[in-house]
Amino acid sequence: MNQEIEYAEMLEIPVSTVNVERKKKRGRKKTADMVKQAITPDLKETVIAQVNDKITADADLFAEGANSEGRVEFDSIPQRVDTVRLYSADDLSLEENDPFEDKLGAYTPPVESRSERRARIALGVEFAAACALCGAIFLTNVFMPGSAVNTFFRTLTTNNAAKTDTRMYTDFTLSGVVSDFSDVELTLSPTGILTLQDTCCIYPVADGKVSEVLQNEDGTYTLKVSHSDTFTGVFEGLECVYYAEGETVKANVPVGFTDGETQVQITMYSRGELLNCFELTDENCLAWLENE
Repeated sequence: MNQEIEYAEMLEIPVSTVNVERKKKRGRKKTADMVKQAITPDLKETVIAQVNDKITADADLFAEGANSEGRVEFDSIPQRVDTVRLYSADDLSLEENDPFEDKLGAYTPPVESRSERRARIALGVEFAAACALCGAIFLTNVFMPGSAVNTFFRTLTTNNAAKTDTRMYTDFTLSGVVSDFSDVELTLSPTGILTLQDTCCIYPVADGKVSEVLQNEDGTYTLKVSHSDTFTGVFEGLECVYYAEGETVKANVPVGFTDGETQVQITMYSRGELLNCFELTDENCLAWLENE
């Protein structure tokens, strides 16, 4: 500190000092003295008497709540009461107290008219009759296979066999295999093979049905026409065929075409046997021999 003062004197800095004196407060001591003077012996005794009376009253109250064993018993907690309403079986009865009855009214079933009742009875009778018929058919199928009912229903459920055509070749009238206006040269061998080689359309010898169409290795076609179950005609060497298998053909409608590059052979069979009992007429038509 002295060094700082000396350094300040060297620099000619003025130095001043301040003395601070604290003044003691006398108010707190005065307040404590006043409290001591206010507490008199009479006031002290009054406060002690009140405290003793309070303790005595609490002890008497505790003694009243104690049982014979010295334990204190408190009042039981009141049982919890729910605010939800409990409904009885009578309250839930829909007949007596229906909550929707006031708004929608009591439900009344629709009244059935006489016509509706008759229709319902008729449907019931029809259903019963159908069940009885089914039961009868079942029983007859089991116990009477040859009954008339079984035969009738068997004819309805099974396909009828195709009718057989037993006509012989002599029952047919032959027609020409080429057009009547063409000048195609036809050749008939003694064995019954009819041949031609020209550009023309080919006709069947009679009405019938195409039973088979085959394509040969050289590109030509072989056509087989069934006129009956026993009488058939075969055309070999056709350039093209106009009908498919199973289609019906007519004697006046061509069934194929030949371009003349390949020889065409026409034959007729009866029960698989080659026929030679026909001839060529002047109009290039076919006809059965009279002696045959």
